Amino acid sequence: FCKEDFSGVGVAFGFERIMLALEKMNRLADVPLSSKVLVTLFDSVSTAASLAIYNELVCAGINSEIYFEPAKLSEQFKYAAKKQVPFVVVSGPDERAKSEVTVKFMDSGNQKTIPVNQLISYIKGYV
Repeated sequence: FCKEDFSGVGVAFGFERIMLALEKMNRLADVPLSSKVLVTLFDSVSTAASLAIYNELVCAGINSEIYFEPAKLSEQFKYAAKKQVPFVVVSGPDERAKSEVTVKFMDSGNQKTIPVNQLISYIKGYV
C-alpha cells in the first residue's frame, strides 16, 4: 500500500491449531447448541439420505445439525448428549430400505421408528 519499502516483523498462529490444542487439553467449555435435532451419518452410502433429511428439517424451521462424518452411532449419541441436543434421527440401511427413520429421545433413551414423510410433524409435536 506504500510506495516506500519498510521492514517489519510478523508472527501468525493458526487458529485451527490453537483450537485443536485447547480441545486436547480440555480447556474449551462445552457450549450447548440451539439445535433440537442431530441427523446421524451412518456410513458414506447414507450421506445423501441424511443430508436430505437435514435439509427438510431446516426448511421446516427446526434447528438441526448433521454429524460431520460417518462414525459409530454411539459416538454420535455421545456428541448429542454433550451438546444437549434432545433428538437424534437415524437413517441407517434398514430404515432407508423401508423409507423410515428412527428418532431417539436423548433424555429418556426411548426410540421410535416412523415413516420418513412423517418426521417433520412428529418432531414439531415435541419442539
